[in-house]
Amino acid sequence: MPFDAIALRCVTIELDNVLSGGRIEKIYQPERDEIWITVKNGRKNHKLLISADSSNPRIYLTDNTKPNPAAAPMFCMLLRKKLEGGRISGIRQTGFERIAEIDVECYTEMGDLTTRKLIAEIMGRHSNIILTENGKILDSVKRIDMTVSSVRCVLPGLLYEPPPAQDKLNPMTASRDDFFEKITPAGRAADKAILSGFMGFGPLAAREVVYRATGSADVRLDADNAASVAQELSDFTDDIKSSRFVPTVIYDPESGKAEDFAAYEVGQYGGLKKTVRFDSVSGAMDEFYFARDKWERARQKSAALRKIVTNSLERCRKKLVKLQETLGEAENADTFRIYG
Repeated sequence: MPFDAIALRCVTIELDNVLSGGRIEKIYQPERDEIWITVKNGRKNHKLLISADSSNPRIYLTDNTKPNPAAAPMFCMLLRKKLEGGRISGIRQTGFERIAEIDVECYTEMGDLTTRKLIAEIMGRHSNIILTENGKILDSVKRIDMTVSSVRCVLPGLLYEPPPAQDKLNPMTASRDDFFEKITPAGRAADKAILSGFMGFGPLAAREVVYRATGSADVRLDADNAASVAQELSDFTDDIKSSRFVPTVIYDPESGKAEDFAAYEVGQYGGLKKTVRFDSVSGAMDEFYFARDKWERARQKSAALRKIVTNSLERCRKKLVKLQETLGEAENADTFRIYG
């Protein structure tokens, strides 16, 4: 999944700069697990997309649109009641996890000022969008009870608890010695050592670090390259801490299909892939997901059409067999009629 903690850190910084101080104007829910929020900040309206889709969870600013359903779902109605008219006071990433928190200052029914949190958990099939107040869950786009998960429940009235932490090192607080110690002993694939040892890294980022350190993304750790990989990990992490991001979309040069995106410059493909830089990470994500969604919808429609055509052909073949049998039975009908 391309949306790792590095991408989330980049996008939360961008969202905080663009949306903080803005007023929430409209909220709608075009898909079962997708929320669109219109935020007016200054004289400009911004559209924030938050999706908890299991295959494409994401959060970013978009210039695209989706039709608003005639009847708003219950979660959307709750968000409108609790958040519309409120002002965004801050957006941040929780630690170095794939969790974004949006603080919204708004008034209660009694006229008291309060801060409600809209939490986006971008975690693959475990992704969710949760509204909380004073630490308690008001509701979520996906309700999780004990029949779904024995580890963590997400239900109205319960205290919000973040997902269980992984047994991995936080690269934002690690030193170069920590990096070196975590990726040893030698013999393991370098990118797999990074993925298993450090939180927040996706496969693309891990391979990019290894490529920058050794000149190849597919190497095994040994006494000669472990120090170089540890040093590149430290440098790569320093770029993230300093917000030195380079939003990039990766395309297949033959088909032109957007295959991946990153918040950093990608050099591991050499000339095998086409890479395009963007001014903002939201712009890169919008390009990637819009193209991917368009391709996925075309694939789904073509699959549906193929199914219809296949079923029709199968029915026609069966009908042809029956007609041929009937025709064979009636082959001597005229002779039998004369005999009769």
